[in-house]
Amino acid sequence: MMGSLASVKYLSGPLLLASFVVAQSPGCIIPLSTGALQLPVGSPGSPTTIQGSQLAGCNGYQDQYFFYDSDDASLVMTVPGAPSSGKCVTTPNSKHCRTELRESSPSSWDPNGPANRMQVSLAVPQPDNSAHGTVVGQIHIDESVSTKPVCELYYNSQGQLALGVEQTRAGGNQVLFDVGTVPVGQKFSYILSYENNVLSLSLDNQPAQTFSTFDLDAPKSYFKVGNYNQGSSPSEVHFFAISVSHSTSGTIPPSTTSSPGGSSPTACAVTGPGNDNDNTVTLALYKSSTCCDSAAMQTFKIGTLGVCHTASDTFDGITQSVGQNLFGQGIHIKAYFNTNCGGNGTTINLSNYAGCSTHQSADSWGSFAVVQG
Repeated sequence: MMGSLASVKYLSGPLLLASFVVAQSPGCIIPLSTGALQLPVGSPGSPTTIQGSQLAGCNGYQDQYFFYDSDDASLVMTVPGAPSSGKCVTTPNSKHCRTELRESSPSSWDPNGPANRMQVSLAVPQPDNSAHGTVVGQIHIDESVSTKPVCELYYNSQGQLALGVEQTRAGGNQVLFDVGTVPVGQKFSYILSYENNVLSLSLDNQPAQTFSTFDLDAPKSYFKVGNYNQGSSPSEVHFFAISVSHSTSGTIPPSTTSSPGGSSPTACAVTGPGNDNDNTVTLALYKSSTCCDSAAMQTFKIGTLGVCHTASDTFDGITQSVGQNLFGQGIHIKAYFNTNCGGNGTTINLSNYAGCSTHQSADSWGSFAVVQG
């Protein structure tokens, strides 16, 4: 566990949002450039697909099935039902309609690698009427190997969550595991991982549950997240954050697109510094890139955006604890390789995932700011 905090700086005052860009599209609140969107419309067997370059940014693509909701600052994905009831279309290998993001960069990865994980914050106000419910996340086998998933995370009309795991690459023999219950419409989060050939799922930052992958033998895979309707009634899912991280070296590199901020697995039990305010973010700075120091070098509690903070010394690791009201606002951390928040830096997405954010530069960070946009 971390030792006592070396020093604390507290910046009081309300979180200032008024002077920043108001989100107008999904790409303004969630990084979408490394995914491709499949819609429930198009031609039978060939649904419309929107590439990440069209999704990204505050002027990115949206329509009636994929849009920004200003009421809760979420990305909403809807599906009208089944092909017979909702007049929607499916892929050649499915009987069900979906509005779903597919990871496209990388297009696939090795489950034997040290880090492959997807972290999602969401709410499901309208699950479909099937027994197991809407699929809100999955790991899919690469099409060069199989047309089947590794696993699918279901959420039904009773708020029950189940993880379905295929036993073979041929599919058709999925085993369901009950993993928890969340009331319909209530916000929750999950981390889905397939790394070191171990499949695991954590709900709301609880200890991860691990699952057998039977005879799958670590096939090349990719992540999908969205609203994959399994019934005949309409479904609606709201997403507040989506982050994907990978590594082949044991340290997840920083990303400005789909990573929760370069969080890396370490040999110590890394935890966030703690935060007691829904409108602030607390950051702990570490000399090492693993955050395994006996104590944080400095800790900052930030309540105002856009202010440059110069550290007392250079640092290579950051842990964070984020107030819930900051998610879905396009807010992130920018760590710089100098002392005045200028020049090159690393963008770190807000996350309550218990990991250490680091970088791959030969230089060390010297300053940071919590910014929006």
